[in-house]
Amino acid sequence: MATTKKKRAISKAKKTPVKATAPVTEAAITKAPKKELTQSVRLRTKVDLFAWNKWLAIIYAIQGIALIVVSGPKSLPVFSTYLTKSTLPDGGMVHATQRLFDANIVMLVVGMLFVAAIAHALLAGMYRTRYETELAEGTNRIHWLTFGASSIFLIVIISLLTGISDLSALAMIVTLLLSQSIFGYLAAGQKTAVKHSYGIAAAISFMAWLVVLFTAVSAAIYGTHVATFMYGIYATAIAGFAAQAALTYSVQNHKGRWADVYYAERGYLCVALITVSAVAWQVFAGALRP
Repeated sequence: MATTKKKRAISKAKKTPVKATAPVTEAAITKAPKKELTQSVRLRTKVDLFAWNKWLAIIYAIQGIALIVVSGPKSLPVFSTYLTKSTLPDGGMVHATQRLFDANIVMLVVGMLFVAAIAHALLAGMYRTRYETELAEGTNRIHWLTFGASSIFLIVIISLLTGISDLSALAMIVTLLLSQSIFGYLAAGQKTAVKHSYGIAAAISFMAWLVVLFTAVSAAIYGTHVATFMYGIYATAIAGFAAQAALTYSVQNHKGRWADVYYAERGYLCVALITVSAVAWQVFAGALRP
């Protein structure tokens, strides 16, 4: 009886089909760990960027407070230029100016640093989720808003110290920089024609700087040169804007390590910190020392 049961079990085992097992390849072995590793790297990078933004907010704020403490008073007049009838016998039209107000250079420099501090505090706090979501999607529209806010303060400071005191000219320069930031913000959300969009944003920025440089050249040709320390500020600011443009180009064209949006973001943060801080302290050394 036992022998019969044994024979039946052996016969049943032979008839039962054996399921084929897929060959274990090297790719199959490394696939799961690689995915887990990528997720781990992204999580660590998000934590790193949170720390970066937190510390950058602190660094900018400390610099702003320090400049309030150590700077001497410095203001420059802002005028409105208009046409009016000459008081001379010929009665022709002549240009006239009206002093509108005095721009406090100390507060503008401090404002530039505090705006950057507030922006990074928001990225480390209230807008952290949105910021990290955009980076995960390969975009960074918020960068254009923070960059635009700081760059507007920066170019107004440089324009006033260069000798651009007409309110209309200052408004035009601010509008150009604001347009660049808005254009970059919109381009960052596009799926197509991104390269051309960023090119237009760079061209708009170039036009704003052209106005400043034209004024500096005019001062050298027709009047006295601008203050010597301004040449260092020009070089720092233009290098900073050029570095931002080069970074954007490298990110959009996936050049080397810049194809990694998290790595590129750290590059943006470093360039902004160096540019804003260097300009702030150059202005202090040249114009704000008591």
